Amino acid sequence: MWWQKASNVVYAADTGGLRYRPKDGARHLRGYHCEIILRELQTLAGHAKQLDLWTRLAKEVADKYS
Repeated sequence: MWWQKASNVVYAADTGGLRYRPKDGARHLRGYHCEIILRELQTLAGHAKQLDLWTRLAKEVADKYS
């Protein structure tokens, strides 16, 4: 499993960090069966678009590195 800390998604200052984390994790797990999990999500703090973006990025990474 590869876990993404939810606060890094919800409170990300820019989308560059959102893009880097899933790609970095996927590169390390290339060739293995894995799950990408957003952990400890308790609030979106009004940043629902961040969650939507992260979800799209995680799907793109899964397609690219699977």
